[in-house]
Amino acid sequence: MKAVVISLGTVLLLAGCGNEQKRVEDGVRAQLSAQGNVTQVSMTKQSDGGWQGHALVRVADGHEARVNCRTDANGQGRCGQVIDQQLIDATTATLRQQYASRGFTVIEAAMAKQNEDLIAGTAVVRDPNGNQLNIRCTAPRDPANGRFGLNCEVVDEAAAAAASQTEEPPPAEAPPQ
Repeated sequence: MKAVVISLGTVLLLAGCGNEQKRVEDGVRAQLSAQGNVTQVSMTKQSDGGWQGHALVRVADGHEARVNCRTDANGQGRCGQVIDQQLIDATTATLRQQYASRGFTVIEAAMAKQNEDLIAGTAVVRDPNGNQLNIRCTAPRDPANGRFGLNCEVVDEAAAAAASQTEEPPPAEAPPQ
């Protein structure tokens, strides 16, 4: 799952003298340009001397991602993608695709924003043997790179046990010679 995130360590250095806001916004634009076509940047100076605002980035798949940015007075900061319906829908589609690619039928899947750094939800799937499983999924934002990773686990243990018993056992190892 693709997310947009940058480090703004050099933004204040670009601010220098002259029109400080324009220089900060140009620095954000330059940093985000590696993620896609930056269509808008709006940064406002804060009372603590830092900058806060947002940008819109059109990414490779064509959708526009909103990114919130914040720097401190020393120019250190980050931009991270806002969890919006588009990102929630993409996360749900990833969940469906991952299970379908393993031969499962996804009966239902629902994901929602829990907070600024977490998307979570549930799914009901049917495994290749016909067992119905309840799944709990989370997509937390990785603090190191700002991307969202999807993690799912079975919450219906009885069905999971039945599914594991119907799987074929692994082939026996050849006896030593």
